[in-house]
Amino acid sequence: MLDTQPITQSKCIVFMPARNCEMYAAEALRSLARQVHEDIFVVYVDDASEDQTGQIAQHHLNSLFPGRHVYIRNDVRFGKSRNIWEHLRPRAKSAEFIAILDADDRLEDPTILAEMAACYAGGQDVVWSNFFTDTGFKGQNGALDPARSPRMQGWRTSHFFSFRAALLGNIP
Repeated sequence: MLDTQPITQSKCIVFMPARNCEMYAAEALRSLARQVHEDIFVVYVDDASEDQTGQIAQHHLNSLFPGRHVYIRNDVRFGKSRNIWEHLRPRAKSAEFIAILDADDRLEDPTILAEMAACYAGGQDVVWSNFFTDTGFKGQNGALDPARSPRMQGWRTSHFFSFRAALLGNIP
């Protein structure tokens, strides 16, 4: 189901792709609601889940993000890249930056979106987030140096990453 419902103007769109993650969907959305940066809009895509992911997500989106979300359910599985192309790209112009949070992940740091917003206000184009491993090791948040190849910079990986929204429009 292609949904082109417009979104309200927000500094940050949080794009949440989901598939069969009913055990994690509620906590992922609650962790997003705990963010101190409140100028966000959630684009939640249920990618043809075969469990209760969609119902759980809709309940929490309605209660935690009233008027600040769109819920989309695909009848057939698209995968993350096509979901970005079909559902996120048409909405990207309405935001300063986009953060991608898989619906089976959660944000432990309530300031992470505020830190990302500060990086974008400072002129960065891509910012990777902090993360926790199974053993409790905490990674780091930081901007990529635009003058150097990302492959030549320190490892800054996570399932939660972001980029300046205008960059999405440059993909043919």
